[in-house]
Amino acid sequence: MSGLDFDSILIGIILLAIVLWFIPSIPAHPVLRLFSVYFYKVESDAGVVYTVISKQELHAVSQLTQVHQISSTMLMKAG
Repeated sequence: MSGLDFDSILIGIILLAIVLWFIPSIPAHPVLRLFSVYFYKVESDAGVVYTVISKQELHAVSQLTQVHQISSTMLMKAG
C-alpha cells in the first residue's frame, strides 16, 4: 500500500499533541538562558499577564520599577 497507514498517522498525531502540550514549559529562547537571561510571567493590576525579560534575577514584582514594552504581552526590564 502506498502512502501512510493508520498507525503512522496516529503516532504522528500523538507526538504532535505531546509537543504542543509541553510548549509552555519550553523557555522562549534556550540560547538566552546560556547568557543568564531570565523570563518571568507577571500579572498587572488590570489582570493582563506579561512575559518579562531581565538580565537580573527578580524575587518580587516590586523590583520592576521601569520596563520597555517589546510587544503587547512582552516587557523588558530597563536598567
